[in-house]
Amino acid sequence: MSKWRNGIIFALIIIIALITIWFNWPESSQTVTKQEADCKGEVRAEQGYCAPNFTLPTLDGKQQVELYKHQGKPTVVNFWASWCEPCRQEMPDFQEAYLKYKDQVNFLMINEAALEFDDEAAYQYLQEEKFTFPALIDRPDDKNKTVGASQYGVIGVPFTYVIDVDGKVAYKKVGYTSNKELEQWIEQVINK
Repeated sequence: MSKWRNGIIFALIIIIALITIWFNWPESSQTVTKQEADCKGEVRAEQGYCAPNFTLPTLDGKQQVELYKHQGKPTVVNFWASWCEPCRQEMPDFQEAYLKYKDQVNFLMINEAALEFDDEAAYQYLQEEKFTFPALIDRPDDKNKTVGASQYGVIGVPFTYVIDVDGKVAYKKVGYTSNKELEQWIEQVINK
């Protein structure tokens, strides 16, 4: 009798396990969100080309951020300096867009350290204005080159790029970016 009981219990356990596996098995049609860009094509900081990948530290130095590791979202990249008046004019619009779109779009606000008068200026400026978007710092390397200048052709600030989810440059703007332009670009890359 106990043999039968043990056999029935074992059979029930197997049946429950199979049912659990059946209902939790992933469907082949499920979408997998890309966590990294896998851009195919020529790398150039120009519209329609693969954006140059980079890794830069956050302004506070606590972490490294890589452009192509974007959690499946497009990215707004803005090169700026704290003394730059057009940069200061557009920063509130970038903050507003960041708050509105941060779940759909990455924002990488890159301070061009080579253009700053001192290392603390950028950090102080962001603190005073209470900006919360991710801020990175682009310090010159041992050959005195920055990511902005050597990979993106940044010769002045502000300089803005919008990179789509595939890693391609969707928009590029030298100079002040209006709130209207920024919103248009963002809406177009998230609805692509």
